[in-house]
Amino acid sequence: YDQMMYFKNCYNKAHGRFMRHIIVSLSEFESQNINDCTLYLIAAEICNLFPEHQSLFAIHHETGRPHIHIALNTVSFTDGAKIRINLAETKTAIGHIFAKYVSDQHICSQPDTCLSFYSTYHHTDKIGMKLQDLGSCYSIY
Repeated sequence: YDQMMYFKNCYNKAHGRFMRHIIVSLSEFESQNINDCTLYLIAAEICNLFPEHQSLFAIHHETGRPHIHIALNTVSFTDGAKIRINLAETKTAIGHIFAKYVSDQHICSQPDTCLSFYSTYHHTDKIGMKLQDLGSCYSIY
């Protein structure tokens, strides 16, 4: 949180939309055939889709299916630009990442049928609670 706020303050953009929250989960069938190590690699590669924005991710299992939470700083640390995400392109890119990592396991041959993708913004006044929701299992990227 403090690191993200540092860059927001540097560029005078510490207001409004604080973070972009992306959730990616597998269908019940595919979730039985993937481990946390693979999910960790997938999450790190998804974060690499946004190289100029700080990110953190967590892998959760509380719904009975593993899923990845990704929090992206909405302000670029290189030039202060606000993040712009084309959701359709991002979903396609995430599908390709999943396919790359799980193709050897013969699952998720059609990412649109086995991946669930959700993205939203969170405002500054709610960010503390959202970051706590990610829990202790996270990596800053």
